[in-house]
Amino acid sequence: MLRRRNVCGKRVKEERMKCDLELVLTHDGRNWRGHVEELDIHVKGESLGALDAALMSRLAALPRFAGRRVCVAMRFDNTTIPTWIRQYASHYFNRLVELDLSGMEAVET
Repeated sequence: MLRRRNVCGKRVKEERMKCDLELVLTHDGRNWRGHVEELDIHVKGESLGALDAALMSRLAALPRFAGRRVCVAMRFDNTTIPTWIRQYASHYFNRLVELDLSGMEAVET
């Protein structure tokens, strides 16, 4: 994945961004839900911010991630939406989030 760096509104370079984890993202009509299969972590939140906070709490408790910056690729599970709309909607639900587990902050990249 490419991450564009901006300085004073000008693109100065592109770099390859490697995410540490992939989270499968869904919505149940009320809450955003996320699942990190490799760690068997399930989180939910009424907003994406609440989902990020829940994920940060879970990851901060793991020695592997405690105090680190963690890049998470959130991919929406398109099988949960009607087939006819998938061609228009897939890019709307994918996001990259960098979680700072030392400061407990999330930045969407």
